Amino acid sequence: EQGPAIDALGQVVVAVYQERNRCVRLKENLGQISACRAPAEPSKGHDVRLLLKRLDRSRQRDIERLPALVRKFLGQAEHSARIEALNGCPVIQRLHGRSLVVGERIVLVFGRRDRHGLRLATAAALTRAGHPARRSIYFVATTGHEAGLLGAQTLVTRPPVPLERTAAVINIDRGNVWGTTRDIVALGAELSSLGNIASQAAQAEGLSLTPDPAPELGDYFGSDHFPFALAGVPALQIATGRNFVGQPADWGDRTAENYLTTKYHQPGDEFHAGLSYEGLLQQVAVMTRIAWAVAQTGEFPVWNENSVFHEAGARLRAAR
Repeated sequence: EQGPAIDALGQVVVAVYQERNRCVRLKENLGQISACRAPAEPSKGHDVRLLLKRLDRSRQRDIERLPALVRKFLGQAEHSARIEALNGCPVIQRLHGRSLVVGERIVLVFGRRDRHGLRLATAAALTRAGHPARRSIYFVATTGHEAGLLGAQTLVTRPPVPLERTAAVINIDRGNVWGTTRDIVALGAELSSLGNIASQAAQAEGLSLTPDPAPELGDYFGSDHFPFALAGVPALQIATGRNFVGQPADWGDRTAENYLTTKYHQPGDEFHAGLSYEGLLQQVAVMTRIAWAVAQTGEFPVWNENSVFHEAGARLRAAR
């Protein structure tokens, strides 16, 4: 379940959705009150579409009851609530491929607007390859992520290139700012033939490919590539490895858990001098190799037969 996080400094100024924190936190001038939900048991497997429908209904209910929640937790304190509709648009950049064939296939490199530097670094690396890739690569910055992947969902309905010509989506959500690793995570690698490409890309950078270290969190099903996966386009999400150079074996797991519980979607999630960018460079290098490999091949990546997205992929292939 997701609940609204309400930041109240004399008044409610923003309402966002916590994807991980199982608490509704209400702040006021004199302190903080937290109403925590008991964590649910790890998922044993659910129909993804049913989960999305439940999430949409839950989100609508939360929006409708925001004023009541504020009154409940802030008592008679003076406050006002305002929900605003904001307009946003994606930023799309194209790196032209060599193919001049009308209806060429393309690769999408995804990330939210605040991950702009990672996309630019990937684009810069690809332009230094000496010659263009066979297929064009589109770099897409989405909006509306925290409101339910609205920007990505809009792009699925109005894509820059028809979905049947979109070979793959490569996404990065949270970058590694904790240091150099010996491994890298590609969420969804086990779901499609992109997994083999990701493994080869990691090996070329001297890294091993690690499976999702926390599948119970459902990270793959909560980022901007997901609407494209539902529509049948094979997709990966690059994530942080866990085997950090110069650190104890469990340091990566402990650091990730600490971030999720004390900083994620909280005021403490800010830049500080202790952040490291070497891990980001590793992620960019692997993303660049994956994008190049997919853009160079004449074949479309495909979903594995046991993947929940296999049928959607088959429908997309039939439209080509």
